[in-house]
Amino acid sequence: MKAEVIWKSKAMLGEGPFWDEKQQVLHWVDIDGCKLNTYSPNEKENTQLSFGQKVTAVVKRKKGGYILAMTDGLYLFDADRLEKVASPEKIVPYHRFNDGKCDPAGRLWAGTMVMEGSEKDAVLYRLHTDYSCEKVIEGVQISNGLAWDTKNSCMYYIDTPTQQVVSYQYDQESGEIDGKKVVYTFPKSEGSPDGMTIDQDGMLWVALYNGWQVIQLNPYTEEIIQRVEVGAKCVTSCAFGGEDYQTLYITTASSNDENDPQGGNLFAVRTKSKGYKPDEFAG
Repeated sequence: MKAEVIWKSKAMLGEGPFWDEKQQVLHWVDIDGCKLNTYSPNEKENTQLSFGQKVTAVVKRKKGGYILAMTDGLYLFDADRLEKVASPEKIVPYHRFNDGKCDPAGRLWAGTMVMEGSEKDAVLYRLHTDYSCEKVIEGVQISNGLAWDTKNSCMYYIDTPTQQVVSYQYDQESGEIDGKKVVYTFPKSEGSPDGMTIDQDGMLWVALYNGWQVIQLNPYTEEIIQRVEVGAKCVTSCAFGGEDYQTLYITTASSNDENDPQGGNLFAVRTKSKGYKPDEFAG
């Protein structure tokens, strides 16, 4: 399979694709560009909103508007009004928030990352619908991909420098996780695991940074089912969308590699697999 460029965005660090079923558009961010993007496949147009700090993830809020992960905390965003609802840690100069998604109960999970050095003092947080926020996983370096398999009460997670996808047993009612298990370890020659999504068959789709690809992975057999070739080196994340949820949207980052002229563009590919409507924040 080969993904095609659908928008020549040349984002500095494209990330966090989220399909908006009601509007039939894709929301995604340019982290280093401090922008929230909205791409319309029907209009083939992309609009941008600029912020005064990095926007690292976006999800819809059931009550209207969005919740954004930003450099120093988690914010509600609606009609140009930005309201901080959580700043769970003292963000030091070498930390910022990174990837975030909602679980099936409508809680937001968002993690921080270490931008400089090799310290492992970042955290994956869980924001409840009453806006209480707690640490879930500590000792993280670059908190990244998240996915939930409700059929098997399972949560998947990526801390990029480990080169691993891990799973936890997940309790939807409480949000608690336990029983960490390594699902798959990527050789560095393949790239580093970044963003991730899941299809209705329980297969994982993992974006590989520095790997020029997204792979579809069976987490039970540790088998790579297929590879999606992406014409950009730094593949950052992926999400299913479209009316039938069979279009895989893929974000990428720009690089300094002269052999990577498409880096930072938005890609898509039609698949035989079908994804889920993304979960929204219930607070």
